Amino acid sequence: MLVPIRPSKASNFLGMAVCAIWAGVISYLSGMRGFFAMDQSIVFDGGWRILHGQIPFRDFFLPHGPLCMWIQALAFHALGVNYQVYVLTAATMNVLGAWLAFGTFRALVPEKKWPAWIAGLLTGSWLYAPMGTTYIEQTGFFFLWIAIFAVIRGLGANGTPAWGWMGLAGGALAAAIVAKTNAGLLAAPPLFLMPALLREFPSRRILKDWIGIGIGLVSGLGLFYLWLNWHSDPAAFYHHVVEIAGREGRKRILENKELHLVVCSLFNGKGNDLVRVFTVCAYTLMGLSVAWVLGPYQGRPRATKIRRFGFLSLLWIAYQHGFG
Repeated sequence: MLVPIRPSKASNFLGMAVCAIWAGVISYLSGMRGFFAMDQSIVFDGGWRILHGQIPFRDFFLPHGPLCMWIQALAFHALGVNYQVYVLTAATMNVLGAWLAFGTFRALVPEKKWPAWIAGLLTGSWLYAPMGTTYIEQTGFFFLWIAIFAVIRGLGANGTPAWGWMGLAGGALAAAIVAKTNAGLLAAPPLFLMPALLREFPSRRILKDWIGIGIGLVSGLGLFYLWLNWHSDPAAFYHHVVEIAGREGRKRILENKELHLVVCSLFNGKGNDLVRVFTVCAYTLMGLSVAWVLGPYQGRPRATKIRRFGFLSLLWIAYQHGFG
C-alpha cells in the first residue's frame, strides 16, 4: 500500500531544480558536441516533412509510429527549423523525464528522499542525454515514464481521480506504442501487473485499475487508428511497421547476435566497456531482486513491500533485456 506522506515542499523543489539543471545541461551539451547524420537526421527530417504538410505513411514511410516526428514538428513550428531547436526539444523532454522519475520514486518511497534524487539524476543521464537530440526509442521510454507515474498516482487516489490516473496510464502506454512499437508492447505486461503488486486492497480495486488502464490504452490506439483511416494509409502502416519491422525483429531474436556479443564481452575483454558496466549492473540488480523475493523475511513488517518491489524490479529488468 502506498502511504500518503506529505514531503517538504522546499525539499521537493530543490530536488526537482537540481534534476532539471542536470538533465537539461547534460542533454544540451551532448547534442551540441556533434551530429551523427545516419541516426540523428531521421527525426529532424520527419519533423520537417510534417511541418511542411506531408503525412506519414501517405507521403513518406517509417518503420514505427510518427509520434516522435509530430513532437519535433510542433517544436519546429513554435521555435523555427534549426539544429539548436532540435537539441532543445530533447533537452526539454529530458528534464520532464527526470521530473517524472523524481515524482515516481517520491511517491513510491515517501519516507526517504535519496531514491527520488538518484532516480531523477540517473534518468536525466540516460533518457535523451546519450543522443542529445529527439529520438524514437527515447520518446517511447518518455511516455512509459508518464504511464508508470500515472499508475503510482492512481494507486494513491480514490474514486474519479483514480480512474483518471489509470486512464492516463493507458493513454501514455498507447502513445509509447505509437512512438516505438516494441518499446510500448513489451512494457504492457509489467505495467498492468504494477497494480497487482503494489495494491493491498481487495481484488475488485485491482480489476478497476486494469479496466482504467485498458480504457486509456484502447482509446489512445483507437484515435491513432482513426487518424490512419481518415488522413493516412492503414495498409502502408501495416506493411512497414507490422510486416517489415516484425520480420526484422524476429530475425534479430533468432540470430541473437547482440546477446552473444554482450555475453561474450563480459568475459573475453572485448567490446564496449560501457556496455559491460551496464550489463553487470543489470545482472547485479536482478540478483538482488531475486534475493528480495525469495529471502527469509518472515515476521518482518516490511516483508510484503520488499517482495513486491523485488517482483517489480524483475519485471522491468526483463523488459530492459527483452527490448535490448
